[in-house]
Amino acid sequence: MLKVREEKLQREAEKSLKKLIENPYNRQNFVNFLLRVFPGADIWTQAVKNLPIDEKFKDKILEAEVIGEYQEEEIAFLAIKVSSPEKLRKYHRDFVARYLEEEGKEGALVAFYSDDSPVWRLSYIQMEYEKSKEDGRIKKKLTNFRRFSFIVGEGKASKTTLLQLSEFLNLENPTAAQLLEIFSVDSLNERFFRGVYKKICKPLANNL
Repeated sequence: MLKVREEKLQREAEKSLKKLIENPYNRQNFVNFLLRVFPGADIWTQAVKNLPIDEKFKDKILEAEVIGEYQEEEIAFLAIKVSSPEKLRKYHRDFVARYLEEEGKEGALVAFYSDDSPVWRLSYIQMEYEKSKEDGRIKKKLTNFRRFSFIVGEGKASKTTLLQLSEFLNLENPTAAQLLEIFSVDSLNERFFRGVYKKICKPLANNL
């Protein structure tokens, strides 16, 4: 009985992921996905916190919402409406990085979307800080930040993207390091190599 229930939950999780990445951005789909993957996080099912947008980002960032936070890992979940998900990426990245630095967050899982496009980006932005102790408190100084993205949406979610993001389904409340691994190109290449070796190279080697 327990096994049947676990298999059902796994199928539901896979369905939730596919519904998220194979369709235009939908807030409820994103919220449902986050609730499954981060049961220990604070996810707000209703819009409650919009971020201010400075003049520098006007016309590039149209709306920015904090959907939730995972306090244990200092990760934020954001949904950002942009003029184009596939252009002006530097502004998108810089906007999120500035927010994370101001809040002292370690990273953010972000949906960049446009109402005019069925295609959107699911990104992970990782901050790198130099940490020191002063007056008994931990101080953070930003040294670098990195962004990793998957282009998803209608007609864009490839089997490779689905394979990579399906790693979420094996985790509960993933850490910042695990998020980085899921979104990392190195991790994707490693998994691709393992798959090719197992299916093609190993059988050939055995036949030599």
